[in-house]
Amino acid sequence: SDCSSTWIERFLGVEEVAGSNPVSPTNEKARRKAGFFVGPLDKKAEEPSELPLPHWTGMIYVGSTVSAMIVDPTILAVLAGVAGVAGMVDAIAGGGGLLTMPALLMAGLPPHEALATNKGQSVWGAGSALLRFWRSPLLDRAIAPLAFCCGLLGAMGGVCLVQVIPPTVLKPLTLVLLVLAAVLAVAIRPRAGAQPRSLSPWVAAAVALVIGAYDGFFGPGTGTFLILAGLLLWRKSYDAASADAKVVNFASNLGALAVFAWHGQIVVLVALVMGVAQALGGWAGAHLVVRSGAGLVRWVVVGVSIAMVGKLLVFDVIAR
Repeated sequence: SDCSSTWIERFLGVEEVAGSNPVSPTNEKARRKAGFFVGPLDKKAEEPSELPLPHWTGMIYVGSTVSAMIVDPTILAVLAGVAGVAGMVDAIAGGGGLLTMPALLMAGLPPHEALATNKGQSVWGAGSALLRFWRSPLLDRAIAPLAFCCGLLGAMGGVCLVQVIPPTVLKPLTLVLLVLAAVLAVAIRPRAGAQPRSLSPWVAAAVALVIGAYDGFFGPGTGTFLILAGLLLWRKSYDAASADAKVVNFASNLGALAVFAWHGQIVVLVALVMGVAQALGGWAGAHLVVRSGAGLVRWVVVGVSIAMVGKLLVFDVIAR
């Protein structure tokens, strides 16, 4: 679409020319240094067999042109390692994007492709963690279908909203909420064996819709905010709140992924390689929560909240 093309051009700093590779010399030099090769292919997407590219090539479709990036296997291995650790952290308390987004940017992906590819790989970890939690008694299966649908729709709406409103408008509010999340995580200690509060399913629908939209629009702290919602509204334990959070987390990742895939902004090869590692890490993280209980989730939530506040503040200083 025209909106998507404008968004791509703004990040790449080039104008799209039909039949040519929309990569500036500056970006080409940066990608070569990071281990990527980006060549002016001047080939139509209908002719992939004519491109002399090895089997690890990732394709990104931009309009009627195709930009081919050949990724060094060493970089793929590093990205996979980062994704595995991120999947484990994300399954416990959220915050895996703290690791994967900088890794993708350092590997040479432009911001919009890094964001899209991050969703393409993180959905595997969230799905794997959800499957592990589904087999445990921690997950509330009664509200899961409704929360999933609302989280999916919210995320798709949030990604579309990015096209017209800069997501940085939420940064001040996000910083305040993350600091509050760290404080509350230290302060709140649910009583062992206490029964969770029973609320209308529409409360769960509203929470899933709002936080799902936030995830698609901006993102940092989504898993943490979902866990806090479970603690404050339903008075659940940390481990049960973490399990329920994965329903909306998976749905919002899936919704955002669908929109990014529609615009052809995902580096599929990188997303798949990282996705496999994410799935393993997500399963391991969820298994740790099931086995270790609420104490693990509580302190990881504190650590992730503080780390995200630091990241947002540091990036703000660098941007200035």
